[in-house]
Amino acid sequence: MALEHTSEHNSSMNSRPFDRLYRILVETDMSAVRLLLATAAIAVAIFLPVLNPIKTIPTTVWVALFGIQGFLMLWALFNESTSSILTLIDGLFGCVLWSVMTVNFIDVPLDRFAHAQVAWIAEIALTLAGWWHLVRTMLEIKRESK
Repeated sequence: MALEHTSEHNSSMNSRPFDRLYRILVETDMSAVRLLLATAAIAVAIFLPVLNPIKTIPTTVWVALFGIQGFLMLWALFNESTSSILTLIDGLFGCVLWSVMTVNFIDVPLDRFAHAQVAWIAEIALTLAGWWHLVRTMLEIKRESK
């Protein structure tokens, strides 16, 4: 009997991290991720003219796009906007913007931007967060339409 209890206890302990990860990814509020993406977008808009490692698109375009993205997301967060259209546009815009930025970072020569490799790792993380925000937004819109 004690062996069964131990076996059940071990199996529940093994699944606990996955259950928690599922709850974090699927059931929690996305406000923290949206705040992170918004502040990162605003930081890119502010600091990109100084660093300017990317030459494929003019810096002013990057600054404008990231500035719009960051302030749009902050506005939606602070006003607790639940508009499906606004969150879908926000999710799509952010996802595409971070993805394009990350892909463009691949071509940055290491001598042009000293910490390009480390910065690129952060870009990948922000891109994944942008994609996850889009996926969650689409799932929530689908859930609401039922």
